[in-house]
Amino acid sequence: MFFPTELDHQYRCPSTGTVVACGKRIVIVPVPITVRTQTLEIAATSTGASHVQITGVYQYPTQAGGMCGSLLLGDNLNAPILGMHIAGFEELDRGFAEPLVRETFLPLFNGLITDIPEPNYLPVSESRIDLDGTIFPVGSVGKAMAHFSPKITAIQQSAIHGYVEPTTAPAPLDPKDPRLPPNSSPLFKGCEKHGIVTKNFHPLVLERTRERLRTHLFSKCKPLRSVPKLKLTEQQAICGDPVLPFCDPLRWNSSEGYPYFKFRPAGETTKKWLFKLQELPSGLIFLGYHELLDGIISYKRKQRRLGVVQPTIFVDCLKDARIPIEKCSIPGKTRIFSMSPV
Repeated sequence: MFFPTELDHQYRCPSTGTVVACGKRIVIVPVPITVRTQTLEIAATSTGASHVQITGVYQYPTQAGGMCGSLLLGDNLNAPILGMHIAGFEELDRGFAEPLVRETFLPLFNGLITDIPEPNYLPVSESRIDLDGTIFPVGSVGKAMAHFSPKITAIQQSAIHGYVEPTTAPAPLDPKDPRLPPNSSPLFKGCEKHGIVTKNFHPLVLERTRERLRTHLFSKCKPLRSVPKLKLTEQQAICGDPVLPFCDPLRWNSSEGYPYFKFRPAGETTKKWLFKLQELPSGLIFLGYHELLDGIISYKRKQRRLGVVQPTIFVDCLKDARIPIEKCSIPGKTRIFSMSPV
């Protein structure tokens, strides 16, 4: 944590530092720092701020209107955030910062997840692909655990095929698709788009958009859940709840995700094998998990209670969908979606 302790403020006050003021533009001002021994009195204002007296504040030779909230940083400290600018004397060109003490903020971090362990990957050098772009590989999984995307579309021709001129066609899924130029794997080209650095929106545009969306949601979207507990039960999360709007069951015909797809028993065509289910006329009843999934879920829940988040690995897959015919010959036009486990 970058805030000094109470003892640090008493015995490790630096003589120099920096005031960082953030407004329409960031202003950085190097300043000498001293501790004010006299009590600082701040008068009441017309905006509602009351009269206060503060002791032990930092003082430095800079101040300006609108600087309240600026940070005072100390030089050469492991915990450099000394204080926050709260007042200034225009006549003396002197500013004051109230010390920020680590002990004040510690309750905010109780139960905070601070540890995210890395899985045991194989070396990056053993990977079969090298993606261009701002992508930082962390390892490879090897052939035994690699995911293989279907190369043939599952889209069926309709009854009017051949009678109406089509404007779309199934997107390429195979690197050897004759519609594509050589060395333009749809999967590789699609994944490389993850490495395209996006441009930031102007903060004013984001704030205006946030307010409009917030207003729209509050005025148009009425809550459909009136239950006291917002957390779904395992029965609801897995098998759905016909009484609860939009609480649908899992899509059983979708893939199990990584790494479960490598353990699907022979003859199984859905991911129901991961669960112990009872089929009734009213729907499915959840009885328990397959031992593989049960072990992983139990371990991850135990780790979360200890403040450790085990990573969730998503798999990038090609979307089997129709796209405009003119895009079928352009590398990277097949869409990518990231599939989560289960």
